[in-house]
Amino acid sequence: MCKGRSIRMDKLDTLVTTHLTERLFQPERLAEILSSLSSRRAEKADAVNARITALQREVTDADDKLKRL
Repeated sequence: MCKGRSIRMDKLDTLVTTHLTERLFQPERLAEILSSLSSRRAEKADAVNARITALQREVTDADDKLKRL
């Protein structure tokens, strides 16, 4: 058995969650996370838009070929 100090579970939970909240939810850290998410989302949106444009071009080309038949 451990002969160290014991801390009530509810108090320990409060200490841990308070510490994590103070460390993780700093405005600068949140701004960095949101900025990163926004950048990744924009990159994915650009990729999707490029794919849509390419597919629309393929449809137009296929329609043109069908009209020539």
